[in-house]
Parts: sequence; structure tokens; C-alpha cells
Amino acid sequence: MIMRFLVTLFALLMLAPAQALTVEEIGGGAERLLKEGRFDELDRLASEYIRQDTRLVAGNSALYHFYDTLGGFKESGNFGFASTIPRARKDELLMRWLEKKPESVAVRLALAEFWTIDAWNTRGEKAASDIPESVWKAFRWRMNQARLFLDQVKSRDDPHFYYLQIDIAKGLDDKAAIDANFEAGRKRFPNYFHYYSQRASLLQEKWFGDPGELQSYVRSLAVKPGGDDGLIAYSYVTWEMMKYMGGKRAMQEVGLQWPAIKAGYAAREKRYGLRNRDWNVLCVMAVTAGDRPAAKTALAQIGTNWTSAAWGNQKEFNKWVDWIQSGDPQPSKQ
Repeated sequence: MIMRFLVTLFALLMLAPAQALTVEEIGGGAERLLKEGRFDELDRLASEYIRQDTRLVAGNSALYHFYDTLGGFKESGNFGFASTIPRARKDELLMRWLEKKPESVAVRLALAEFWTIDAWNTRGEKAASDIPESVWKAFRWRMNQARLFLDQVKSRDDPHFYYLQIDIAKGLDDKAAIDANFEAGRKRFPNYFHYYSQRASLLQEKWFGDPGELQSYVRSLAVKPGGDDGLIAYSYVTWEMMKYMGGKRAMQEVGLQWPAIKAGYAAREKRYGLRNRDWNVLCVMAVTAGDRPAAKTALAQIGTNWTSAAWGNQKEFNKWVDWIQSGDPQPSKQ
């Protein structure tokens, strides 16, 4: 058993160096271990991800994707790794892990992730006013199931614990718990960058933010966590805001500043490298700010591998490529 675990761990962590580890490798490995009942190895893998602070290219925590995989299921859609395990079977496998390893922290976090994902999947994408009370009742029940599993966790050594606490508090409309868990998580694990993008999303006024609170939070990153961690956190927030409102509105309404964005992605590249998506985001923000040299540098990394998440469509991408490569005046941004 020990030898099999070492072989698995070597394949996941050694043959794929930190810079080459992918969501698919993490997800495929975790689901394979779960289906085969190799629960000791899942626990050890979670511990290794924590101990080594294992990262993917661009800085995402391997632990973040590990739990996302274990909590996700076939019907929940693809938020990172596309699970092939149906919901009922995933529930069964996780409960078997809990039965075999009742002392495991990792399985409780995986179950909390599972019930949180199931809750949001149950809620759906409709506006809150269009959701019937029966669905809200099912949603809250699932969120409370997730909270029950987290309440059983006494250790605070896993950074994803606080991320889940915040997501559950969001679902249960508990702003005080959101704030308390963010502060506790940031203090204990200042470079678990997923906290920062998660909080930026929640501080939008449509969720829990007061007027000006999001803008103040963005400015605060220079101090908390500060330094290079603060710059990298700023880049995470940049992408989160760009997803919701595009680059131009993110600058105008959230107060994202181009020099800080540029410095954030530079710090992130130096520490972790950047993915194609990151270069696309950086290029969009550069053209929004009118920084042709920075846009040209990003475009050299992109080539023709534009992403719709950043540009919207190829016509928009081509328009800005023409501007980057010419000396023409800046066109209008969508």
C-alpha cells in the first residue's frame, strides 16, 4: 500500500513539476483514487499539497482544484475539471471515504465542497426573485449539510477550510461570517490567492458590498497582504472583476489601476509564470489603458490564441491587434 501511494504521488507531483501540473492531472488523479477506494492516498495527497504549497502555472493552488474535483460531479457542469462521476455515485464514494477514515479532515472538506456545489446547482442561474420557495428550501438544506461537515473540522491547517466557510456563509446570507472567515484565512494563509478574488466578487453591491467597499478593498491589497503577495492578489481580483463587467468598467467602476494591474501580473509571472488566459487578460487591460508597448508584449505571448473569456469575439480581438501593430489612434472599446 505504501509503495503504491509513493508511485502515485511521484506520478502526480514529481513527473509533473510544479510549473507543469494541470487541472486535468489533479482532477483525473483524485477521481481515480476515489473510485478505487484508495482513501489513505487521498489524505496523504491533500497533506502533500499543503506541505509543499503546490501550485499550477500562474499560481492557483493545487489544493483548490483538488477539492473542486472531489466535490464536483457530472451534472454540476465543468468549472475546472469535468467530472465523469454522477452525483449519486460521488456522494456514495465520499461517504465511503468518511466511513473508512472517520478522522480525515480532507474528506470532510470534500463533502462540504460537494454539498456547496450541489446547493448552487440546485439554485440554478435564475434571478433570486424568480426562484420558488421550494427551491430555496432545498438550497438552504444543502448549504446546512455543507456547514455540518465543516463544523466537524477542528484543525485549521488546510487553507481551503476558510474558502468553503466563506462560500457557505454567502449561501446562508451571513455577512458577518463572510468577513470573519476572510480575515482569519488571510491572516493564516496570506498567499492562498483564491480568497482575494472570492471576496472581490462578494463585495459587489448586488451581493454584500456597501457603496465604496469594493473600491476600498481593492486599494487595501497594497497593504494587506502587501508586497508581491498584494500585487498578485490584485491580478486575481482583476480577472474576477473583468469576468463580471469587462476591462473598461472594471477600471471605471471598481477603480482598478493600470500600473497596479501591470505590476501584479509581472509579480505573478516572476513567481509562477502565466497561462495563455492571463496574457489575454493582460493584453485586454493594456489596450483599455492605451499602453501599446505592454499590449504588444502580451500579444507576442498570445499569438493567435485569443480567448473569448477575455475578448468576447474574434472581431474585437482582431480590431485591437490592428491597433497594437499600427500607430493609429485608439479605437473604441466594447
